Amino acid sequence: MEAKAMSEVRISETTNFQTSRRNKRQKNI
Repeated sequence: MEAKAMSEVRISETTNFQTSRRNKRQKNI
């Protein structure tokens, strides 16, 4: 159960990082 929570947090952090990078790219346009 703890391992699943850790993996979910890691996935959410990666998604947030990709989303923020995408938003920055769109702002530059």
